[in-house]
Amino acid sequence: MVEKEPVSVNWQTLFILIPIIDLWAAYRVEKLGLYILLIIALIVVGFIVGFVEGFLFFGLSNTGSMVVVLIGLVVSIYLIRKWSEEWNEKFETSDKDDDSPDGVTYKYDDDPPNVNYKKD
Repeated sequence: MVEKEPVSVNWQTLFILIPIIDLWAAYRVEKLGLYILLIIALIVVGFIVGFVEGFLFFGLSNTGSMVVVLIGLVVSIYLIRKWSEEWNEKFETSDKDDDSPDGVTYKYDDDPPNVNYKKD
């Protein structure tokens, strides 16, 4: 399971440029499924562009495929930075919180569960 701690946005950006480690970067912010869908979509678009480009230019040009790769890289970098920043927003450091042993206050988007207190 993913460690529930903030991640370095700069390291995450570097990891996205390295094959296989990019999957780990997405896993660290619990977005691996979406990242794999992005990769699959880019592969499909790349094949379509490559097929059309090969058909139209008799296989003499790879410009369209290179554009798809560059667009995919830019989108991947944008998304991993966005996801990493959202992940880090879940954690808010607080020196005033003495109850937490690690000094981290966790913020939740959901409302806290309803607690029924018994009144005597």
